[in-house]
Amino acid sequence: HNNLGAALKSQGKTDEAIEHYNQAIKNDPDYAEPHYNLALTFMVQNRLDEALGHFRHVRRIKGDWPEALAGIAWILATHPDDKKRDPKQAIALGEYIVKSSNSRNTRYLDILAMAYASDGRFSQAVTTAQKALSLASAANATKIVRAIQRRLELYKQGKPYLRPAAK
Repeated sequence: HNNLGAALKSQGKTDEAIEHYNQAIKNDPDYAEPHYNLALTFMVQNRLDEALGHFRHVRRIKGDWPEALAGIAWILATHPDDKKRDPKQAIALGEYIVKSSNSRNTRYLDILAMAYASDGRFSQAVTTAQKALSLASAANATKIVRAIQRRLELYKQGKPYLRPAAK
């Protein structure tokens, strides 16, 4: 069911994918991958609270799996509801995953920059975003470069990047 969910999601059939991820979880509640895939799907749908719950479940199952920690940190740094945002925890998770990747993962650096900015630590956000930008540029990841550049401009203006609220 997890693999079928992934195939359906890749075809843009997210509702069907969600059904299969849920079936995989029903069959084995401690199977981390469908929780992770469901969390990613919910993030795309801007269902951040549901995504966060599944990322946290993955963490309970797999411990410090960097991808799940990255999802948690991203949501805690950028949640549009300031009552649900937790920059300090996002920074702690972000620093951990950046260290675990020897500062060589563009996404983890980008998330850490978001967390610093969310906490008002804009000089650290700028420095970290510039490192992420350098890695993305070296990899010719044009779409990622543009996204990081947009966020970097916010940090330079003393503004955090926040996920837009669900419509």
